[in-house]
Amino acid sequence: MTHREAGHIKWFSKDKGYGFIQVLEHPDYFFHVTQVQGNRIPSPSDAVTFLPGKRADGLPQALEIIFVPAFAPKRDPKMRSERPYFGKQTFKYRENESYLTVPQGIATFAFIGFVIGYFAFDGWILRIIITITFGVLGRYAALSQKDGPYIKGEEITSTCLKCGGIGQVTARVGGQIGFQCPDCKSFWKKREKHT
Repeated sequence: MTHREAGHIKWFSKDKGYGFIQVLEHPDYFFHVTQVQGNRIPSPSDAVTFLPGKRADGLPQALEIIFVPAFAPKRDPKMRSERPYFGKQTFKYRENESYLTVPQGIATFAFIGFVIGYFAFDGWILRIIITITFGVLGRYAALSQKDGPYIKGEEITSTCLKCGGIGQVTARVGGQIGFQCPDCKSFWKKREKHT
């Protein structure tokens, strides 16, 4: 009979229903939420025991996962680790001055078409056709832009004073930016600088 292994939840996605368990000196074990005993939702750093197995592709998989509160790692009381670490990159955005809206594209290109048609052709019907054609091209040019009205600038990060890791943004409220370090899970905030 296979003996149970002990580890802790390294990562879990509620949306996707799977995650990974970290065990010392072993590769991470994949697990699906259906293998968790009981109705508790796994969270990072939860201590668990499980039966080791293998997936169809040969990678390690955890089966029959049970939460073990007694094995939970001791936490620094100063660390407010009950708050989640989002780990999402947050960027500064600046307005794209070269961005062309659809009305601007139609008007600008139609005007250029009108000027070209006026000086290059004699008939009014041909001038109108050139103006409309350029207007359609302006609409297409405006719709085909991929940057949108704002351009993604530099990533917003901050150096952790506790361990030196790179903190990611967890909140932006009232002119303050909250950060959390993915390594030591400590929190801090800084005043937001508007550029």
